[in-house]
Amino acid sequence: MNQEASGRWRVAVALAAVRSEPGERSELISQWHLHQKVVVIERQPGWWACIAERDGYQGWVSEGQLEPVAGNSGNSGASGNSGNSGNMGNLLN
Repeated sequence: MNQEASGRWRVAVALAAVRSEPGERSELISQWHLHQKVVVIERQPGWWACIAERDGYQGWVSEGQLEPVAGNSGNSGASGNSGNSGNMGNLLN
């Protein structure tokens, strides 16, 4: 994964839509609340696959809904692709 996106992030909006796959039309599977901490595990243009630190729940969120946690080496302006394609596959099973 691109080091710019790896590490700890947190939700930067009141409610972040968590989806089963990257894209606005994919199934809404959960919502994360403001400042909930997540770990980014995969990236596609505009979408980041994350795991919630609190409960381990996994899903895709729009990258604009996240901000770096203080002390994180990440960059909220990061762009590009992690080189992975498809959906989260076994991560959601």
